[in-house]
Amino acid sequence: MRVHEFIVQSDYDQQELIQISNLASSFVILQPIHAGTRIRLSTRGKDELEALETLIDCFSRVQGLEAEH
Repeated sequence: MRVHEFIVQSDYDQQELIQISNLASSFVILQPIHAGTRIRLSTRGKDELEALETLIDCFSRVQGLEAEH
């Protein structure tokens, strides 16, 4: 695994974020999620509740999901 850390020097606008997201998605390789895997979802920002609820709903559709509160 390779790790690189850096400090962002200026704000990114929406178009730049879309470009970064599109480029990054070309490298994503989906891996299976095995039974017993613990997942922690963390969201931040003005739409954090909506994002969290959407992701929880997505995972909840999988049979056998057990939510922790």
